[in-house]
Amino acid sequence: MKKILTVVLLAALNIFVFADSHKAIKLDKSLEDGSAVTNGVPGKITYGRTVALDTSRRVPGLTSWWDYLTNGQNQRMVAVFGDTVLVANSYCDSARAQTSNGRVIYYQISYNGGATWEADPILVQAQPLGGAYPDIFPVFVSGSRTMAITGRNFNPGSRGYAGVDVLLGAGSFTNTTIPAVGSDYFSCLLSSTELGGTYQSGDSLFFRKYNYTNNTFGTRQIIATPTAEIDANGRKCIASSSNGQNIFIMWYVSTAGVEKLAGKFSSDGGSTWGAMQTVMPTTYTVGGDVTTPWFGMDVTYKPNTSTVSAAWCTQPDASVKGYKILYWSPGINGGNPVKVADWTNMPVLGDTAWMFNSTALIQVGMTYVSHPTLAYSSDGTRLFCSFNSVQKDSIVYPDNSVYLFNDVYICYSDNDGATWSTPVKLASCTVDGDEIYPSLSKTGNTPGSVGIVYQLSAFPGSSSFSQTTAPVSKNWIIYNRVDPVTGNSLPIGINTLSTEVPDAFSLSQNYPNPFNPTTKIKFDVKSATNINIKVFDVTGREVAKLVNNEFVKAGTHEVTFDAARFASGVYFYTLEADNVKLTKKMMLVK
Repeated sequence: MKKILTVVLLAALNIFVFADSHKAIKLDKSLEDGSAVTNGVPGKITYGRTVALDTSRRVPGLTSWWDYLTNGQNQRMVAVFGDTVLVANSYCDSARAQTSNGRVIYYQISYNGGATWEADPILVQAQPLGGAYPDIFPVFVSGSRTMAITGRNFNPGSRGYAGVDVLLGAGSFTNTTIPAVGSDYFSCLLSSTELGGTYQSGDSLFFRKYNYTNNTFGTRQIIATPTAEIDANGRKCIASSSNGQNIFIMWYVSTAGVEKLAGKFSSDGGSTWGAMQTVMPTTYTVGGDVTTPWFGMDVTYKPNTSTVSAAWCTQPDASVKGYKILYWSPGINGGNPVKVADWTNMPVLGDTAWMFNSTALIQVGMTYVSHPTLAYSSDGTRLFCSFNSVQKDSIVYPDNSVYLFNDVYICYSDNDGATWSTPVKLASCTVDGDEIYPSLSKTGNTPGSVGIVYQLSAFPGSSSFSQTTAPVSKNWIIYNRVDPVTGNSLPIGINTLSTEVPDAFSLSQNYPNPFNPTTKIKFDVKSATNINIKVFDVTGREVAKLVNNEFVKAGTHEVTFDAARFASGVYFYTLEADNVKLTKKMMLVK
């Protein structure tokens, strides 16, 4: 039943800069020209696919040939506020996919919860400066909604930078590099005028504020110095509380034999910093399994509190049972890390004999359970953790090789991380795709609905390092809203008000009406079906699609129409469902 296609396999080097410190089990190398080293023997391989990937929830304009999305921390590449969704990604074409400075950053906007997106993505910074590893933040400047962004540009070489668009969607950025040469500038929102960010310069780690209203950097403050506190290959992440007063910086020390995670707190908005503390030592035992830290990590704060949370992946000290996702918060478990996921609650990892003997080819820089991302529900009652974990390829190859794809999983905690639910795989993930690098929106979540993006490609492995041939697989950015209990996808842009089955399909009058600039549209669905809701102007021209062929269960539902971009006047909205077409009129008055 499976159709075998002969293709070249994407590059898959699990270790690059950190090769000496990574204690991974046996890994082989595979290149895009089809050559491979399997069990130490060079040869040729064939690779199998089943069906075309489901890219229906891709963010248009962000599909790229570059597939390495983080540089240690999980980027804040998605932000949800109300019905507006922002997503950013590094982009490059196939000709530059092996060129680090060939990347540029684009961002996309949806004004209806991700149901539809703008016609064209917005370029942040063109070549030759380019950019990578974006953190994005919705902000207001001079009373207008816009977006601030930080990360890396190439000016020349790798250089941390920050910038802000003049208006949301304008694509007119003012970008500024950090005053001293330094690596990626990763950041958090501090106030109505400032971001706070961390970067490495030489072997030292710094904190520096960025004022996005006048595009200036403040004075740098030193956070960690070599060699006892940090080294040249350190990785870092940062988070702030809702009021911007509490800040936590966490970083990874990669030196072989003394790997650790360390951190520092500020309780006065970054003016002063406390003593360095160890989040995870060089070795740590969880359930009898000895682990060492790895650099896939994320930090976040519980809304409206000073409670910080951190999560990261680990590598084995001796056994594959040491691959884990761990969680830490100072007030939980006596300040000791807590297990989120490992071989005891992940099906593939549970087959430890197979995992130990596999010739696993996975994405560069990843482990078998990797790159967690954290977020709270807006009311602070539920904490979410999403990550990617390996799955077996179902094909048996002539040389008995087995290659590993990834799926995205999610779990939750209702007691600030003391205990966690059993991870569930996202229903949108299948054996027919490699889903990696999940990133949860830090805002706009409810206990039953979480905003998430992740990367989807047809083949495992990386095309971004040490390759000389053109890549063969595109990388789509998928935006979804998921149920953290079941892993099921939720209708995009639709709020379910009741699951009681109505007698018929119906479309209510929008409320309020007249409106400025948003209004709600309620509708009844008598049986599960795919629906469309469109908005037209008085000439009959379609101006917005609020729901785009989404599968909706029976019940009463609601969508929001944001008309901030439209002129005053009469508009019509139409519900199409199960051979039913209903239309009503509404009035926008500004």
